[in-house]
Amino acid sequence: MGLLRKFGLTATQNKNAINDRVLQDISNILNSHKGYSSFDPEFGIADCSHYTDQAMISEFIKAELIRNLSTYYPQIEVVKITDLPSVTLSRIQMLLEIRFMDAPLKIRVFNDQGLEKWIVAQ
Repeated sequence: MGLLRKFGLTATQNKNAINDRVLQDISNILNSHKGYSSFDPEFGIADCSHYTDQAMISEFIKAELIRNLSTYYPQIEVVKITDLPSVTLSRIQMLLEIRFMDAPLKIRVFNDQGLEKWIVAQ
């Protein structure tokens, strides 16, 4: 706790900063295309354009996310990933339940077709 006081952070501010970092790390994975990373060609989500069924795409994204987290962020433990209902057929939404630093965290992720990116939010 002394270290937090040294930098003027309260425990809550520190927790929020850590949670924001986890959200950013997950966003980096989801919005990176496998094969295009300058530091590791295996980082990111592989092309899934050959899938036509939303359920198959969702399962593929889940597997890729788990692969990336276990490889590049082993301190993040995936507890459960649940598909959420979507208002459109082109949108995939998931609830990601993880453990980080022994604390549970629920994260909502969805793809935004207009922006062509994944949105990650708590």
